[in-house]
Formats: sequence, C-alpha cells, structure tokens
Amino acid sequence: MQQEVFVRGEEAGVLRNPQDSKLTAWFKLNQEDATARQFLYTEIPQHYVWDAPNKKWLRRKTNTGERVITRLYAVNPKNTESSYLRLLLLHTPGALSYEYLKTYHSHIYATYRDVCVARGFTASDDEWRMTMDEATQTKIPKNIRQLFAFIVALYTPTDVRQLWN
Repeated sequence: MQQEVFVRGEEAGVLRNPQDSKLTAWFKLNQEDATARQFLYTEIPQHYVWDAPNKKWLRRKTNTGERVITRLYAVNPKNTESSYLRLLLLHTPGALSYEYLKTYHSHIYATYRDVCVARGFTASDDEWRMTMDEATQTKIPKNIRQLFAFIVALYTPTDVRQLWN
C-alpha cells in the first residue's frame, strides 16, 4: 500500500525501482546491519535517524540524552491485514522483509492474521486490551467508545465487560 509518483512515460522505471518507505528501508537496514536486528520497528528512531533525501536509516552519531518520540501509525481495525501487520511490527525485532514477518517456525503463512494466530497474538483478548490501552493514551473519549464498539461489533472478544473496564 505504498504510494508512488508516476511521471508519464516513466512508469516502468518506477515499477522496477520503487522508492523506499521507512518500513522497507528498515528491512534493508536489518539486512545490512546486524546491530539493527535487535530493535523493533518502533525502537529504530532511538538508535537511527531517517535520511529523507536518500530514503534510508543512518546510525545516530551521538546520544544527546534527548528523548526520541517514535510513532507507528494507527490502523483502523476494519483494515484487518494492516492491523495484523502493525501487531507484528510491534512484536518482531529485526524483520528482513514482508515474507519474514509472515514466517513462523519455518512456515510461511498466507496472511498476517494467520501468522498472528500461530504466534498466539490473537489467542486471547490481549490484542484488544492492548489496542484499548493504546487508545486511552492517544484518543479522546468519543473515539475510544467508537473503537470499543468496532471491536465488539466486528470481532469476538471473549470478555467484553473486562475489555470495557
């Protein structure tokens, strides 16, 4: 779901050599730098800085002691595959590719949801509890109620009352 800009007549070149996003550049960083593999996607900005013109991550030269704010975009729970991809990014350090994220115990799963189930991320209401906990940190009450209603209406949490509390 990465956006690309096409110039009329140069479409084939863009398709052969797409620009890296921060995520695909993280995959490349993990392939080239073994030190980076210990970090989750959300931890990378604490140790590397994004070089926007060159579309790549560079190791931070100094630790100034300043706090680094990282952000992983919120995903609508209705967009299930993106939600499961986000869940994997929050729990998988050093991913080398999208296929790497879909692999668990040497088996490549067809979807991000399937690998999340295999890894036990969706075996309980923990996923929804984490979603609600995160929402309470960043959303206003109206949005939290709407998110809760989406979760209950579209998914099947086992203990709705506990999730609400």
